[in-house]
Order: sequence, then C-alpha cells, then structure tokens
Amino acid sequence: MSGRVARVLLGGAALDVVVMHACAPFGVEPGAASEVEGGAPVQEQEQEASVAPPLPKRDAGPSLSCKDHRARGNTVSGLYTLELPERFGVQVWCDMTLAGGGWTLVGRSGDSTSSSGPFGWRGKRGSLDDFTTPYSLDLAQHPVPFREILIGEATAGSFAWGENVLRAELPEGFMQTTDAGVLLTNETSVTGPCQSFDGAWMLRHAGHTRETDFFFFRDNPNLGNFGLYPHRFQLSATGCDRSSDLHGKKGMIMVR
Repeated sequence: MSGRVARVLLGGAALDVVVMHACAPFGVEPGAASEVEGGAPVQEQEQEASVAPPLPKRDAGPSLSCKDHRARGNTVSGLYTLELPERFGVQVWCDMTLAGGGWTLVGRSGDSTSSSGPFGWRGKRGSLDDFTTPYSLDLAQHPVPFREILIGEATAGSFAWGENVLRAELPEGFMQTTDAGVLLTNETSVTGPCQSFDGAWMLRHAGHTRETDFFFFRDNPNLGNFGLYPHRFQLSATGCDRSSDLHGKKGMIMVR
C-alpha cells in the first residue's frame, strides 16, 4: 500500500488526510495477471462484444395446394399433405411436372364401370390408393385455392395422363357458381394429337358446382348431362375440335 497527504476543508477547518492506494505485488507489472489464494490466475476482463444470434428462417406458412409445395422446391410427382383451414393433414396427389407442375388432383374416373355414388366438385369419393373406384376430392370440404384447370384422359391403373390434356383458366370464386356455368378462358392443348386445337366446343364451360354426380362441362352454360362422370367423359361429340377427343374415355381433372 502507498499513500499521499491531501488537505481538505471541513467545517471551516483545514485537515490533512492521508489517501491510501493499493499497489501491485512486488515484481508484477500493473495490469498483468496476478494470483489469488489457490493459484488461480486473475486478470482484468474486458467485456466481449455481443454477437447477435442468427435470424430464424421465415415461416413459409402452411401448404394449401400442390402449387405451394412446388414453389418450395418439390419437383417430384406423388402424394403430398395439405394443411387446409380446419383440416388436419389432407393427403392429395400432386403432378409436379406437366405444364409447370403444382397441380392438385380433384377428380378421376375409376377403372371399373360402376357409376353409383357421389362424384364432382362437391362430391367426396374413393381413395388415392384404389384405381378401380372413381375418386373426387370434394373442393367444398377441402378448399384448395385455384384459378387454372387441367382436363384430360386418364391412364388405367396410374396417375399418368393419357393422350390429350387441355389447360384453361377459371374465374375467381369458381366454386360459388353452384347453379351456373362459366366460360373457360385461354384454353390450350398441353399434350396429345389435339395439340393444334385451342379448346374444344364441349369443354368451353364449367361450373354448376352444386352437382354431386359429375363434373359439369359443356358448350354453353346451361345445365345438362355433360362432363366427367365416374366411369368416363360424356360429351356427346368426338374429335379434337368438339371434345379434344375425350368423349367416352376415362378422365382426370387437376387444378392449380
């Protein structure tokens, strides 16, 4: 220890005060490490600059459609799970390759000729692992968002498309057209011999989504017994320009 004398005033009187200072141990430079009892080194600590933790990955939100899965880098067609409002783990088939991918299967004819039972925009039927029976997702109970549609021939025993596939756009709120037909727009042939025809007469309108026996398609918006049924397309006309050559064939419908 060392000290020095300092004079201070206290109550008008001058007093000499000795101010003491701690000294470094003999032979140890100031600021250098010293030892305390037990031999543990002690030295001045400087606060390290704090490092911010990495930012968490941004939550991409639930996958409401195959399009969402496709946007997140899933490029293989197959079974995927959707997280729809008030639904837990809805499994669907996704086509991730045709016309840019991201298509959700909503309807498919069965390989058998049975036609009884619900089938259509609001009809729930079948399962994804049974090709013998018709399949429909029921978009009223499973509200997958969509504005585009693929209409085409189905291949027996698989999710593969047949020869002719037609793509078109649908208006917003399509599922609310319960008692009316709406015009499909920007119809184009995606694959097949009918590729040179942009659209087909009997596939110009869709809608009447209240129907639970078939997916309505027709040349005009008036309700009639035309469209995709559980066992085949019923379009009353053949040929590329009339039905994209789908009349009488097993069919499949996907949306995006």
